[in-house]
Amino acid sequence: MVPLLPNHIVSIVNGHTFLGLRQTKDNNNAKGILYSGINKKKWDALDTFEDNFYERLPVKVYSQKNITYLAYIYMKPENYRKLFKDLWDGNWFKKK
Repeated sequence: MVPLLPNHIVSIVNGHTFLGLRQTKDNNNAKGILYSGINKKKWDALDTFEDNFYERLPVKVYSQKNITYLAYIYMKPENYRKLFKDLWDGNWFKKK
């Protein structure tokens, strides 16, 4: 199942090969991966890995069958969002 996050796009962070989510006002859907069964210890490890460059936020994502799931995303804090460059392309990333 590929979850969709409405009104978001995935962009490349300037000067890096990694990505960040950016909220939009149009009907774009960011595609992702939905993981389950993550315990507190694993969340703590993820939070440490992502550092303060991202913040973990609760969101609703939707399946292609329009089933709603509560999920968490790591999103750039507002003061970092100017760092976004182009839309992220998985094929480009695989080549790098």
